[in-house]
Amino acid sequence: MRKFLRLFTVVLVIVQIWTVSTQPTDGNNKLLNKSENKENSLSVILSEIQKIQLNTANIELKLKESEEIIAKQNAELENKLRLLNTEIDELLKTKEQVADYKDQVTKLQSTINIKNEEISKLKSEKEEDYLEITMLKSAAEKQNSEIEMLKNEQKENQEQMVRKSFIEMELERCKYDTMDSQHKLADLEKTLSTLQTELKYCNSWKEFFKNKLSSKDDELNDCFIKRQQISGSSIPSKILPTSCLNLTSGIQEIQLPNGNPYYVLCGSDGWMIIQRRIDGSGDFNKNLQIYVDGIGDINGEFFMGLENLHLITNATRHKLKVFIEKKEEEKEVIFEYDDFRIGNSESLYELESIGNFTGESDLNALENHVKMPFSITDVNSNNWETMNAGWWFSDYNQWLVKFLCK
Repeated sequence: MRKFLRLFTVVLVIVQIWTVSTQPTDGNNKLLNKSENKENSLSVILSEIQKIQLNTANIELKLKESEEIIAKQNAELENKLRLLNTEIDELLKTKEQVADYKDQVTKLQSTINIKNEEISKLKSEKEEDYLEITMLKSAAEKQNSEIEMLKNEQKENQEQMVRKSFIEMELERCKYDTMDSQHKLADLEKTLSTLQTELKYCNSWKEFFKNKLSSKDDELNDCFIKRQQISGSSIPSKILPTSCLNLTSGIQEIQLPNGNPYYVLCGSDGWMIIQRRIDGSGDFNKNLQIYVDGIGDINGEFFMGLENLHLITNATRHKLKVFIEKKEEEKEVIFEYDDFRIGNSESLYELESIGNFTGESDLNALENHVKMPFSITDVNSNNWETMNAGWWFSDYNQWLVKFLCK
């Protein structure tokens, strides 16, 4: 650009010189004038050229600055272009990633749809659970209300317990104050009961001996009359057996050791039945005198009598055989004693001996009752309320019993 401007200036000067030299001259003045004019014109041209050169320098400076700016801008543009290319590459990569993301989003959307369906289902279940929870809350509130009521009742009960404890302490103190009096009263009552029992016992035996004495008087009178009749008669007396040995089963007449005849019930093999209980129809709740003489009907339930049993068992050695029928189990139990004997009226017909036991060991009920008196309602009360009958008591009162003596 600078070379171009310099060439343009030289050409312009040559053109001006050539123009001056080619014009016609009218004279010297004219030539001089013209020469002066040309010099002036040349000065003007030179000044213009200088101006042009100055402007050219300024333009060149500006061009240089512009070139530097353009170069700088080109460098910046190149950098921007590189950055833009880099961004484009990144955008392409991003586009690919976006495409991948779109696929993932599509998959996620389908997953979200599935999850939304599950959420909807869970919401419906949650609503049901909420209703159930509401009902449970209502029940819990009701229970809490009941618990609160129970707590109030418990509090009241505790207060009542405190009051009760105080009252009990007062009562205990009162009981402690009256304890000696109660013990003394109990001792007095016990002593009174003992005296009443002894009095009753004495009165019963007094009545018994009175009746017995009267009976003996009657027997003596009967014996005296019979003796007179026998001594005045030539008819021989009837000889009776003294036991059921060699007798058939059924009711038989025997002679007691005191010489009196007596009807007994004989069993098989020579056994004499001394007591029989069948169905509980007989009344065995009797006093001492009736037990001494005998109870019941020999054809049904009966007991042969303590006095007769005493005479028989003391005349010779007898065995006692017991048949016990367990109604509930439909079972019959049998056991024996080989030396059965009872005392007289003075010993209250105590069980003097039973001998050796034969049978199951847990059935040996009379073993603990040897030397015990016969128990009846108006004399001794041993187990009377349990048995509701007189006997040397054992544990078999609930069974139907048949006693045989041989």
